[in-house]
Amino acid sequence: MGGKYQPAEEYLIQTEPAVRNLFGNLEQYDAILRKIKFPIFTPSHTSRVAADAAFKKWQRGNRAAYKRAVGRQREYLGYRFSIGTLCGSILQIADMGIRIYSKNRTVPSEFSLIIKPGLSRYCIGRRVREVPIGLIIYAARNQYAHWDEKERLKEVNECVFNTLATKHGMKGAEGIKDPAFDLNNKKILIYATNVFSMLGWWNGYDRYIADMKALLTL
Repeated sequence: MGGKYQPAEEYLIQTEPAVRNLFGNLEQYDAILRKIKFPIFTPSHTSRVAADAAFKKWQRGNRAAYKRAVGRQREYLGYRFSIGTLCGSILQIADMGIRIYSKNRTVPSEFSLIIKPGLSRYCIGRRVREVPIGLIIYAARNQYAHWDEKERLKEVNECVFNTLATKHGMKGAEGIKDPAFDLNNKKILIYATNVFSMLGWWNGYDRYIADMKALLTL
């Protein structure tokens, strides 16, 4: 790398084809999700008897459509691991860019006790659920890479996910962990997809690259 671009900018340029390709693959799966349209029954009868009769008629008429929707839902859910792998791969590229080019040495006070030397570079970017997204990328990438080796997750990763799980801001649910980021949730192997959605990267490459440029101050 070199020439007229700054090293960090050139990294983003050089990795753009690969990242766009990964986003393109995600779009194919998203297309399956968009086709899942369950028929909805909207009752318009005041009489319970009339409403029940109308529902049974609606149910018979929409049985095939409901079956198609269930089939597409199962198809999409069957791709969860593949989708997580694609999201994890993009997080890997983002993590590498921060690891190589971030010059940050400032650590937020609330993370000062767990941030080891060298990790301050990740304490950058807008905050989501009170965590700088650089740290979110770091933790999500590590969980993706070592999802089957929980003992290899460092304290900082567990702290980040615990913060994401508890700082959801849902009224009446204070103290209850968001299962989408609870590392003890046995129904989730890879959290990269959930992190992707939370960061807003599910909307595509443009949102990803805007964050990366902000993270690397380009």
